[in-house]
Amino acid sequence: MKNPNMLMLVMIGGVSAGVNSGWGGLLSQVLLDAGYSNNYIGITGFLCSISGSVGCILCGHIADKCFPKYKKGLLIIMFILATASFIWFQLSQPTTYFDEPPLSSTEYSTAANLIIAALFQGATDPLFYELAAEITYPLPEGISASMIVLIYNVATLVMLAVAPCISIMWVNTI
Repeated sequence: MKNPNMLMLVMIGGVSAGVNSGWGGLLSQVLLDAGYSNNYIGITGFLCSISGSVGCILCGHIADKCFPKYKKGLLIIMFILATASFIWFQLSQPTTYFDEPPLSSTEYSTAANLIIAALFQGATDPLFYELAAEITYPLPEGISASMIVLIYNVATLVMLAVAPCISIMWVNTI
């Protein structure tokens, strides 16, 4: 708790993953409002879960083998790619800002967009845990991982608690 670098890493990692998890839980409502079928939403959600897991495993392996000293840089690259994917999704769906989405989308492009975003978001998870373990080295890894998971769960809870009070389009923006 006294290490500001650790607190910043825990907050960024926990909040970003927690908000993404809460948004993923509301994705069916977001896509239903956009006119997609329940079958499409279920298949896309399943593929996003698989994609996030693959991203987690691949990035963890790639970070250890190819970038052992550049984990922060790799984390920033994964965040930029995930952010670009989420912006692409936001701009291809109905929002509170535009009557018509600025980017056209099809079922395939929306699914591809979400799968790519899940891949990059999932890729950030092992990097956060590894960096947290390095920052708190004399302490056991479980302490830093527990702090990230605690903030992750709090952020998810806040996201799910706020969602019924606002428009589903604002949930997408968040």
